[in-house]
Amino acid sequence: MKIGILRKMEKKKMTQEDIMKLLDSCYEKCLNGIPMVSPGVEDMANDYLSKHETKEKACRDMLKNQIAKCTTSGVVTGLGWLYNNAGCDTSEYWKCNLCTNADDSLYSIYG
Repeated sequence: MKIGILRKMEKKKMTQEDIMKLLDSCYEKCLNGIPMVSPGVEDMANDYLSKHETKEKACRDMLKNQIAKCTTSGVVTGLGWLYNNAGCDTSEYWKCNLCTNADDSLYSIYG
């Protein structure tokens, strides 16, 4: 397989400090929510508790809803892949494919 680099951007390596900042940011968003997108974890828990008789029923309902959301997200992603790749002939598809890396370098693969 030949890989031809069309454009190369300088890679910045993530340090342990960068990863910790990312994880801290994700944790903070989980606790406090994302404005206009999702409530904080305490608000969400109180909402479920107010709708159910016991904590166990509230937990089961929340778990059921979260599984449904994740499943829906996965199915929608899969349908997008199917839509984009349904008409391609796999033998031709792998001969020349333009790709991008995480660092936005564009390269082509010839198989």
